[in-house]
Amino acid sequence: NGRRHLTSSRNEVSRDLIVNTNSRRKQALLDILPVLTELRRAQDMQVALEIHLTEGNFYKAFQVLPEYLQLLDGFSGLLVIQEMSRGVEIWLGKALQKLDSLLLGVCRDFKEISFLTVRPLID
Repeated sequence: NGRRHLTSSRNEVSRDLIVNTNSRRKQALLDILPVLTELRRAQDMQVALEIHLTEGNFYKAFQVLPEYLQLLDGFSGLLVIQEMSRGVEIWLGKALQKLDSLLLGVCRDFKEISFLTVRPLID
């Protein structure tokens, strides 16, 4: 009878340890969830930046950029964020190159005759 009682107690303690371990694991995962959610948001913003750049929608791209940089700054200790920050530098280089190219095209096609000069009236 004593052996049966000891075996039953041992099994109960084992079940409690398993439940406790699973609870700790679950809590650790729940603690990581907000960070992962923000990383996913940062990744979505990175994709949006690339799409806006590809489409030539610089206004929207430069609207998203500050929020994206702020989000990255909040998690600067993570290795993946450091990698994403390097990606921003590359993205900015591409954006500036594309803007320079567009500006050069506008300057090349500039015709002074197409523009009206306005002179103020002096009494």
